Amino acid sequence: ASLIKKGVLLAKSIGNLSASYIAGFQFFEVQRAIEDSVVNDREIVYGVLEDSKGERILAKDEILEMSGGKEVKYNVISLVNPNSYGITEKGVKIREVKYGDENVIEILMTVEISPEVKYFLKLGFTTRYLVESVVSNVLISVFVVVLFILLGMVFTLFFARSFSKPILQLKDAAVEFGKKNFDYQIKISSKDEIGILAQTFDEMRKSIKEYSEHLEELVRQRTKELEEAYEKLKEKDRIIQMELDFASRIQKGIMPNSGYKWRDYTIIGFSQPMEKIGGDFFDIFPIPGNKLLFYVADVSGHGIPAALITTMLKISVLNIAFETQEPHEIIENLNKRLKIINSDVSSQFMANYLTIFLGVLEKENVMNYSIGGHHLPVLYRSATGTFESLKETEGSIVGILDDSLYIASTERFEFMEGDRLIVYTDGIVERRNLKGEELGFERFKEMVLEGHRQGINGKRFLSFLLSKIEEFSEGVPPKDDYTLLVIEKKLS
Repeated sequence: ASLIKKGVLLAKSIGNLSASYIAGFQFFEVQRAIEDSVVNDREIVYGVLEDSKGERILAKDEILEMSGGKEVKYNVISLVNPNSYGITEKGVKIREVKYGDENVIEILMTVEISPEVKYFLKLGFTTRYLVESVVSNVLISVFVVVLFILLGMVFTLFFARSFSKPILQLKDAAVEFGKKNFDYQIKISSKDEIGILAQTFDEMRKSIKEYSEHLEELVRQRTKELEEAYEKLKEKDRIIQMELDFASRIQKGIMPNSGYKWRDYTIIGFSQPMEKIGGDFFDIFPIPGNKLLFYVADVSGHGIPAALITTMLKISVLNIAFETQEPHEIIENLNKRLKIINSDVSSQFMANYLTIFLGVLEKENVMNYSIGGHHLPVLYRSATGTFESLKETEGSIVGILDDSLYIASTERFEFMEGDRLIVYTDGIVERRNLKGEELGFERFKEMVLEGHRQGINGKRFLSFLLSKIEEFSEGVPPKDDYTLLVIEKKLS
């Protein structure tokens, strides 16, 4: 009876809500009301809204879902008279149904929108929990009876012990010992078993007192030692942080910190380590032959080892570039030097490697470039307003393969007026927002295109890209170093 009354009340409530929502064509709200009822009430196994022809419009049917969408047999066993349960609402039908393997009490409620438009809401309540409820009530009754028996035994023992003064004294002593009051004296002088037990208690008290006093002194000593060790660690950490700050200033100092002008070109770069120092690096400098060399590199890992490799990278590229101006030869020579460093690294340390994009600008508006395992940069053609994909070159990650196996190659393209080349590290396109979405290459290109359409140039263009990237990330801190280098050719 309680299940039927509960079902009618719930069907009436959902029916009234459904009439309002359907009148406003908000069928999704009706679906949500049905789904909430089925999901939040374990006794409801399905909720269905049918039209006047008996066709399902909306439904949340756990029995049908468990069948994997296969047809489930539905048979009406009997009709139930609502008046038998004191239910007088019009438009309510109650029947017993066999739906699949479930015995179900089905409440059918008419949802009248107008005299001509009617819908029917069906709620199916499984009867399986009725049996569980009966069993649960029986178990609770048994538990209560057993509990009262046990309580009776406890009270009997309690009153029996109240007449045993020596035992109570031992109990009091145990309580005091628990409070660490080891000066408490047990006043039992009998020679029987209780007296022997009291004597044993007293000997135990003395032993614990002596041990406790010794332990407290030992704890004080160890605490003092730990505090001193902690202060030393704090001082060492302070020194390390100062050294890292100094190293950070040095690393930033060996990278170009402002726009670089060369002929009709403007080159602007930005690099941000995830920690105080990192493995991303870029550089720009003139080389023999009236040429300009630039590169962006991403060293594996973070922190001090990666930062040291960037220092080696700057010195090595600078030295090599005065021996050869071919990008692929510079990268091959760089691989040879880094491989030698890695071969000398102890097995307990991880070897370092890097990816690099290296370009050389010539006076005839030609740029030669070579890629060592790095992302292809973004090339925006101003004349057509489109992006152009650079050709891949030979050359894998630098520092892994032996010198004899490492082969790089050089490609070239013509830099036209107004063109932009944006070189970046993976920390840019892998930035994530609060939803966990990556920025990605396509979104990054849209940002480049938006900046060009707004007519932004030079440092303002770089600042625009960085602000758009931060806007996308929604305050989520970066998980990697990130670097941008923008090369622009001025319009005549």
